[in-house]
Amino acid sequence: WAASLLALGALLLGGGIVLAKENILPKISQAFVKVLDGKDETPEYSDEEIEDLIKEGYIPIATADELNNIRKNEPYLYGKGTEWEGKYTGGLDKQYVQVKDVNLSGYSEGEGWNPIGNYDIDDESLRAPFTGTYDGGNYVITGLDIKGDGKNYQGLFGYTSGATIDNVALEDINVTGKSRVGG
Repeated sequence: WAASLLALGALLLGGGIVLAKENILPKISQAFVKVLDGKDETPEYSDEEIEDLIKEGYIPIATADELNNIRKNEPYLYGKGTEWEGKYTGGLDKQYVQVKDVNLSGYSEGEGWNPIGNYDIDDESLRAPFTGTYDGGNYVITGLDIKGDGKNYQGLFGYTSGATIDNVALEDINVTGKSRVGG
């Protein structure tokens, strides 16, 4: 269970769960998080469950590029290679459901993955929190690599406000940063 809790912190939020050199309790008010005890024990969503979420307005995430495009408020092809493939308008305030395992290793060059949701302590105009919903559908995200030494809010999601992040599992991750660091 403790390993799952660490994976949870490593799973998500630079701004929601603090796993840096400081020993600070999680700040759950920024996002709701569900701990998974392991991929084998929690099956991925069925096609019917995903279809119901798509009908409710969720946008399907099937690739690393699609996950990266969550931050853009523009039409994009989501759900690539699935029956839910189509043009959807993304944005930090939208609802997403992961429909396949996603490998982020293609985003490991340079500083690596750019966290979804930004926070700039000095410039409010550069603050762009993730305020939507991300449901991982119990699929796995692998290869998350962030070399954010000296930077705050480093994680898959960097800064959130009122977001819901649920059913996400990460494997094979490496995340570094200054403060408010998670996976």
